[in-house]
Amino acid sequence: MSNGTRLRGWKEYQRKTGESVEALRNMPYSQYVKTAYWHDLRRRVLARAGFRCQVCNGKSNLEAHHRTYERLGCEHLGDLVCLCGECHRLFHEGGRMPNPPDSDKVGQHKKRGAA
Repeated sequence: MSNGTRLRGWKEYQRKTGESVEALRNMPYSQYVKTAYWHDLRRRVLARAGFRCQVCNGKSNLEAHHRTYERLGCEHLGDLVCLCGECHRLFHEGGRMPNPPDSDKVGQHKKRGAA
């Protein structure tokens, strides 16, 4: 998405809701992810990734993960990646992206504590 497209999308959202970038940035994150702006942005991130996790290629429990919070409330699509819930959990537990699984196990993860 070009910067102009992102800004047009943001301006349309702001016109409809009256929310400003500052309002989005200052609200609690748990409230931010409930806004129409976030839901639209999340949908775009998942669509850009073909509705697949960008690490394991899985198709279920997809989430948008912020690579940076620098532009929170006015994010670029590149600020976000699409992850399944398990890869997202592994990232936050380990502080980095997990290694992609073997190609014959795409979209499957070992259960916690499994050898």
